[in-house]
Amino acid sequence: MISIGSDAEVLVLAEKIDTIERELYSLVEIPSTCEEYAKKGATKNGRFKIQPSLTVPPFSVLCEFSGQEAKTIVEKYNEKSTQKTSTVDQPGCLEAGCFTDTVSYNATMSQIKVNSTYL
Repeated sequence: MISIGSDAEVLVLAEKIDTIERELYSLVEIPSTCEEYAKKGATKNGRFKIQPSLTVPPFSVLCEFSGQEAKTIVEKYNEKSTQKTSTVDQPGCLEAGCFTDTVSYNATMSQIKVNSTYL
């Protein structure tokens, strides 16, 4: 059995991992888009790290390759898994056809903005 340790120990380890990742990414050139992966020979769809600019940290995207084209897809996550306008614990919208949800992305807004300048 593996002992994870206290919350403080886990936080220290997470910070050390972040530091190591930043140092590693500064040494390795990471493609800025999925198109660059395609130019390097990638053909299998999947999750890849990109870094559109050195001013933002690398982040994970989905790459779809089709012939000479490659799509860079920044994923989004919906908080609600239902398309109903209300649930038991949340009243929802009053107007017919209204739906509210919280959407989050697997990249920060600065990463998305930098990435969009390369598309």
